[in-house]
Amino acid sequence: MTPVLSVVVVARNAESYLSECLDSLRSQTLKRLEVLVVDDGSTDSTVEVARRVAAEDSRFRILIRPQLGVPASRNEGARLARGKFLAFVDATDTVPRNAYASLVGSLRRTGSDFAAGSVRTVIRGRMRGPAWVALTHDLDRPAQTLSEFPLALHDTSATNRVFRRDFWNADIGGFPQSA
Repeated sequence: MTPVLSVVVVARNAESYLSECLDSLRSQTLKRLEVLVVDDGSTDSTVEVARRVAAEDSRFRILIRPQLGVPASRNEGARLARGKFLAFVDATDTVPRNAYASLVGSLRRTGSDFAAGSVRTVIRGRMRGPAWVALTHDLDRPAQTLSEFPLALHDTSATNRVFRRDFWNADIGGFPQSA
């Protein structure tokens, strides 16, 4: 079955928190997804954690690479993605159960090129959002362009969005890599 959504997870020395990230992806209400875990040269047991999850869930694939850095690892995962939609997650992230179903649903309804969700950080058991969240995520803004809502550019997170993969490939082309 072709996945609807491909999620690229970059992990480097993430053994202590990767399983929580992957469990959040396994529990998504959007079931037709593939998860590409790109190991970025880990020297701990990150690969073993990813292998355990992949052994239990065929939607998960592991790519083991030398340390290339996050942008190059994300680009490698995106290149191998098969879903119509594409998302990126860091190994330190967890994704709410309905997040991807909601974002993909919005893209299907509106025809937009990407949809962004909010971001929250948990620090000492308390949830907080970055300052820009109040500006960019105070209302749903389906089918708006950047010229209609330029404040959207304040949201610089790569891990709270879902892109149409054809838009990603044609118009974005990947994450810039430092020289």
